[in-house]
Amino acid sequence: MSDTTFPEAIAAGWRRERPDLIDSGLNVTLHLKALSMEIDHQFSKIAAQEGVQLDDMLLLFALRRRGPPYCMRPTEIFSMLNITSGAATYRIERLVKHELCEREPDPVDRRSYMLRVAPKGMRVIDRTVEAVAKASDQALVAAGLSAAQLKTFLSLLRRIEQGWETVVLPDENPLARREGPPVETSSSRVK
Repeated sequence: MSDTTFPEAIAAGWRRERPDLIDSGLNVTLHLKALSMEIDHQFSKIAAQEGVQLDDMLLLFALRRRGPPYCMRPTEIFSMLNITSGAATYRIERLVKHELCEREPDPVDRRSYMLRVAPKGMRVIDRTVEAVAKASDQALVAAGLSAAQLKTFLSLLRRIEQGWETVVLPDENPLARREGPPVETSSSRVK
């Protein structure tokens, strides 16, 4: 097996083909992207063990993190996930069909409903988040980082995230979206 990792091999190819590119940023980005793909792969496996798709698991996690009563309006869901209302409806239908969530009347708007985590969904969420935490802990132990190294790494990672936030506009960045109700801005008010 080669000592060169996949992201390093890709960066080396670009260095060879485009030596004018500054590869330090590209190399870091490729490593982060490869790590993200590995994490998504593991998350997908964990979700599949519970009979759910990764996207459904992430929505269930968002509902759980909200705290009691563990619910959201459909408009909050598609705004948070940066997806169309049709895509949000499809995910909601899937969660309801598998009895992971339930619809309940919206106390503020009788024309709408709230999506609430069902008891079965709560059990699935708790098992999957425990599996994700276990896998994450195993990866950190395997990395052999000390507490000080991990603290430094997290600080540097946050700085890289802040750098990317200057490249990706907040309106285009799904991670910049709040999990709470959409924030009203002057451009979103009806005039």
